[in-house]
Amino acid sequence: MNNRFFDNALREDLLLEALTTVSAGMDYDYERLELLGDSFLKYLSSIFVFVTNPTQNEGSLHISRQKVISNRALLQAAIRIDIPPYVRSTLFNTKSWVPPNFITLALTGKDKTKEAGAGGKGAGEGPAAGGDGDASTSNISPEITKDNKSPLPSLEQGKSASEGVPSEQDPATSNKKKKTKKAKKTKEDEGHTQPLGDKALADVVEAITGAAYISGGRECALRVLKILTVPIPGISQWSDFGSRVVIPYANTVAHLRADSIEAVETIIGHKFREPHLLAQAMTHSSVRTNGMTSYERLEFIGDAILDFMVIRHIYDRDHALSPGGLTLLKSAMVSNDTLAAICVSCGLHEHLLFESHQLFNQIQQYASQIKQKAEEEYRDAEENERPPGQFWAGVEPPKTLSDLVESIIGAVYISDNFSPVGAEAFFDNVLRPFFDKHITLQTLTHHPTKTLFELIQAHGCQLMKITKDSRRDGVTTCHVLIHDETLSTASGPTPTSAARKASIMALEAIKEDASVLSKCDCRGRVKDKNSWMAQGFSRALSSLIEEHSDGTGGDGVQTELRVAAH
Repeated sequence: MNNRFFDNALREDLLLEALTTVSAGMDYDYERLELLGDSFLKYLSSIFVFVTNPTQNEGSLHISRQKVISNRALLQAAIRIDIPPYVRSTLFNTKSWVPPNFITLALTGKDKTKEAGAGGKGAGEGPAAGGDGDASTSNISPEITKDNKSPLPSLEQGKSASEGVPSEQDPATSNKKKKTKKAKKTKEDEGHTQPLGDKALADVVEAITGAAYISGGRECALRVLKILTVPIPGISQWSDFGSRVVIPYANTVAHLRADSIEAVETIIGHKFREPHLLAQAMTHSSVRTNGMTSYERLEFIGDAILDFMVIRHIYDRDHALSPGGLTLLKSAMVSNDTLAAICVSCGLHEHLLFESHQLFNQIQQYASQIKQKAEEEYRDAEENERPPGQFWAGVEPPKTLSDLVESIIGAVYISDNFSPVGAEAFFDNVLRPFFDKHITLQTLTHHPTKTLFELIQAHGCQLMKITKDSRRDGVTTCHVLIHDETLSTASGPTPTSAARKASIMALEAIKEDASVLSKCDCRGRVKDKNSWMAQGFSRALSSLIEEHSDGTGGDGVQTELRVAAH
């Protein structure tokens, strides 16, 4: 496939991974690559619709992008170039497997298989028995059975021997023969057909895209998407975006003071080639004097660029983390709450241009609360010798602040003629240090046990449990077990504190060595993972998250919490 479609541009191991679904039961599957490819598709398609629709607003750009990246569009692309035959979606079965150009025959002799011949020729064609042809490639002559000394009739690919033999049937058995005919055909085709859902094929296209990006960067991924017939007409290489973009004139953008431009450039660590694009990124929609443009379109493209940079970062950093774990981290990093906290923490909010007294009061109040929350969190983290968490949780931010971060990313990207250099500088200097300091599996906002349950559930495991042992001195010890093997153990004055500590230790163990989950085979045995997920997960979790009194002044927790099939 690599040679036929992609001119061997992809790494073979990555392409094989991209073509392997979860249901194939292999040690690897396409899910991580699919997450990366999905993010790249959003990134590419956002730039494409931004460039090719210079007058559309943010809402219209979303609609245009969806036409490119929808599952329906990706499914049609997969079918157009004939991807389905290459997908591995079923468990390998030695009993039903038939080599290429072979068929199964119902013979009375000892041999049960006969070569059908290259090109789909019948078994009776080709060189005569005893000829000079190579046995591995030539057609096999008709076989003479010991019973009737006559040759079997020629067979076509996929037909059973009984279908080609004329015989007189007893009328009483004719209906039975007809009923079993379809069943025989289905059984014979098992090795040549496989059930594939529409979503699975769309996911494979995204996974191949992810494999292409890792193999050769954005240019390789773009070429592969063109080969896959994803609708991005007029773009053959990345530089085509720069030649087609329409940049607003400087006189249509509000004026930004020189000291503000310099201050923002210092914060992000990169100078703007087109400073008026930074001015547009810093201009709120409340500024409408003389038709001045605002940051809304830049925010649209910046959102997609940030999403891709975040996925690429955690994909590389947490190379053994499951797709579920990556999604948990990504969602926390790109949330409006997080971006607003970053905006205030680095001081970008001080340079926003707007004409709204209400927005001014909202920003000032939020900034004051965030600074106070940060000081409290850092102090508490130092006293308890733990990493600082998401101090901004629970404080409602003005959406303008998160939009500002995304619009600056979009502005610097376009200013650099669609080169990622400036956007990556902003990410490396401001965003990534903040993410790595505050957002890990151990510091996510909600209870770490909830994070642990979500992570294990995303892996497909249904045999995880948390047990507790309470002593007379009031100390409780909690154990996290997966398939009855202890993953972590911790003690605390209350069941909740002990469960929290044990869950944090379990998350650290999984982050350090994802192979601790390798012994789990639940995914291959569960036909409908949503059934156990919806029933067992929510009930077990609710009893732990609800902090109610257990009669001793501590928080109550069940003796055993379990994710299990029902």
